[in-house]
Amino acid sequence: MINILDAQLASGTATDSERNALLQARSLMSKQQLEQGKLSQAVSVFSPGMGNSVSYQQQHNVLVSAGNTSNAGNTYFSALRMSSAIVIKMDIGIGYAHSFLNGIYIYAADGSKQLLKNRNYHCLYYSDAIARSEAVGLMQEAILDSMPGVDRSVFSDQARLLAIRCVADAYELNQIENLQNNLRRLT
Repeated sequence: MINILDAQLASGTATDSERNALLQARSLMSKQQLEQGKLSQAVSVFSPGMGNSVSYQQQHNVLVSAGNTSNAGNTYFSALRMSSAIVIKMDIGIGYAHSFLNGIYIYAADGSKQLLKNRNYHCLYYSDAIARSEAVGLMQEAILDSMPGVDRSVFSDQARLLAIRCVADAYELNQIENLQNNLRRLT
């Protein structure tokens, strides 16, 4: 869009007020692209595979990668949520009639990009509630897997409580603030 506005400005047919409006729009778009670039760079510290174009969707409190559309018309993108402890990356596909959760990856939020647990899905309808529930289950498994000598059935309830807290923070706390706090912890 910046190229289009530049072409319009170069044509010399704009009035002074139109030229001012075009310059303001260009300035705002440049700032937004710069912020998007910084956001993408910051997210890449914690999770691989989000690409160079990450945006924050305030209404859903989630960081989202740019989407890719297949020849069949399906759109695929990744969504990311983080707490101070974990990063939850979800691969989502939007088809003709439904949205699908294609995979969940849980990483440590310490900048190591250590994959704690992941699961891929086939034909699992997407909803925030389903994704959240799946993330809790994966985090619970990751906690239990980290304690090889412990009877899983004895500690399962406590592991679930810890998993619920980690995932709740990733869903309920502001993602931009979580990202900034996690970046500060690394420096």
